[in-house]
Amino acid sequence: MNSHTQRGKKMEIWYDENSRSLQNTGVSYLPEVCAAIIQLQRQRKQLAEVDKLINRCVVIQQKINKNHRRALVGL
Repeated sequence: MNSHTQRGKKMEIWYDENSRSLQNTGVSYLPEVCAAIIQLQRQRKQLAEVDKLINRCVVIQQKINKNHRRALVGL
């Protein structure tokens, strides 16, 4: 999909905001734009993974806090 051609030539790639993916259409963007879009897509995926890890940590911390309160009540 990101078939990089000679520098400065336009590429037949379009960014579909709904599916958040690059689609082959008649719309042309410069290779630099396509490269930036692809990079942003990768970063979005990485951020989604970080969000998942943060959410997991929050759940674990909540469980620790809950168990800690139980332990304090038992003292």
